[in-house]
Amino acid sequence: YTSHIAVAPGTYEVSIRAAGTEQSLLSSSVTVEAGKAVTVAAIGAPANPGLGVFVDNIDGISPSQARASLINGLVGQSAGATLSDGTVIAADVTSGSASASLDFAPAIRTDWTSW
Repeated sequence: YTSHIAVAPGTYEVSIRAAGTEQSLLSSSVTVEAGKAVTVAAIGAPANPGLGVFVDNIDGISPSQARASLINGLVGQSAGATLSDGTVIAADVTSGSASASLDFAPAIRTDWTSW
């Protein structure tokens, strides 16, 4: 996990590398539109990773709320996520996809669970 970084709108070549190396495991072009946020994630099996690009919902985020969604990078498994109070962030998210986002009070700890 890394924080979002601000970049000018445009198309960028994104490479995923193993930590501490300069060798690219995979790369792809990613287009970033003005006023949008994206998450780029390595998904799939370690021997054959893919690059997933997911548009993040940043519209109308309240300063008093947190927002989360689940990107499922598990190979061949659905996944879900719940907050510690039982609120479901996402359920049955298929491999290689992302859930819708959920706003919640930021002081609540999240517990990630796969099904």
